[in-house]
Amino acid sequence: MEGSSRHHVLFEKRWYHTPLEKHVRNHYGLLVPMYLQPHRELHANVLPPPKPNQRLLLATAELLDNLSNATLSNPPQVVLAVAEDMLGRDDKLAQRIGHNLLEQSGYIEEGYYNK
Repeated sequence: MEGSSRHHVLFEKRWYHTPLEKHVRNHYGLLVPMYLQPHRELHANVLPPPKPNQRLLLATAELLDNLSNATLSNPPQVVLAVAEDMLGRDDKLAQRIGHNLLEQSGYIEEGYYNK
């Protein structure tokens, strides 16, 4: 069986410093267990999402706090919920993040490792 790892939907780690940034980046709903090969392919083919600003980080933290346990227990659904929220905002940065999350979601669906 192929190995697995955890994918941080908000990558690059070096961009996230503050407690809020780290809280959202490391939220268990945005940490996706993935098989290694699809995870490698994601990073080879998808650029990192733009870093959310403070306002978007707060909105994402609130969204994550309000998702049902059923959704939170399914990281691919969490990624889609955050992408949908971002795409629904009248904000160019949010829309760029939303499009990136949708691009990641294909790899995530293929490689999601549900222990």
